[in-house]
Amino acid sequence: MADASEQLGTDPQRHQLSTRLRVVGAVLIVVSLGLWAIESGFGDARSTTSKFWHYVRAVGWDLPELIWFWELASQAVARDALIALLALVALLLGSRRKIQLLFLVPIISGIVVNLLKVIACRARPHGDIGSWPSGHASSAFALFVVALVLKFRGFRLFAGFVVLAAWSRVMLERHWPADLVASLGVVCVCTSYAIRLPVLMPRWVGSPRFLAFLAGIGWLRSAIVFPFEDERSIPNLAWALLLWSATLLIALQRIADHEVRIAGRRLVQRGVV
Repeated sequence: MADASEQLGTDPQRHQLSTRLRVVGAVLIVVSLGLWAIESGFGDARSTTSKFWHYVRAVGWDLPELIWFWELASQAVARDALIALLALVALLLGSRRKIQLLFLVPIISGIVVNLLKVIACRARPHGDIGSWPSGHASSAFALFVVALVLKFRGFRLFAGFVVLAAWSRVMLERHWPADLVASLGVVCVCTSYAIRLPVLMPRWVGSPRFLAFLAGIGWLRSAIVFPFEDERSIPNLAWALLLWSATLLIALQRIADHEVRIAGRRLVQRGVV
């Protein structure tokens, strides 16, 4: 039987939370469809008369410094950086059930979002297909919802980072606001099912030794491909290198502390101290 630290409340509490998340998710998806209908009158990002996209360009596109800022925010929750961020948060969580939820929600919601993209076939602001829902935003909101459910320390700061990363997709003219709302709704629904699953993840996945090994491999991979990537991928790899470094340092510190404790117990048992 799992100990208390592995639980996310009692079964009735998880069932109640699951129901609330499904209701919130369904409402958000309906709202996103309403926004989609409203946005149809905005015109696409290539329009010179659209007031909405004129505002977006004025705030997030006209100045090169702001373009780099929004691109940096956008790439913090994509590809290599997302995996590194998940590893770092997993190291801080410790509990198997919590780590399982942290990994499952982005995976499940990512699959659902990509299926909906194919079904909806909504045009992006610049014309290509695959706008609704947003994949980058779903990754960001997956971390947001999991942090909320787990009552993660520093949640407000974390929430601000996630909202910034999600909104950057609109500022870079790659998504509509409705796409972000839909992503949050999908994540809520997926989380509602993930929190009710039994703990299936093996213990070693969340261990400092495994995460240190993963961080070492991830850091090497990012460092090797960094010189060969195009300019658009540089922010993502820069985030990945930073996050892998933090994960590796924290994991090695925890391994060292564990070894010191074991050595201390052995000395006590032998009567040395």
